[in-house]
Amino acid sequence: MVKPKPSESKFNVGEVIPVSGIYRVFHSIHRVSHDVTLLKNEKFPPCRQCADKVYFELVREVPEIDEDYEFKIRLFQIPHPKKKQDEAAEETA
Repeated sequence: MVKPKPSESKFNVGEVIPVSGIYRVFHSIHRVSHDVTLLKNEKFPPCRQCADKVYFELVREVPEIDEDYEFKIRLFQIPHPKKKQDEAAEETA
């Protein structure tokens, strides 16, 4: 199996994650790119705000995660940070 090299391949929502590692997420408009840790054989998740209008690039493979049985985080949707206005409204409610 040929392993993708950093920034060589772009991956889309719903595709199977080829290797466990750190991936950079690029959003359509609303947010700057950021990194997430994703696990091999899961699917690339949609963004809570822009759905499938994101793509991913492998930053660094981290195969050790596959052998760490305590690392069980599954990301089904990319969270979106709350705006300060939203947080203030929640505090007063």
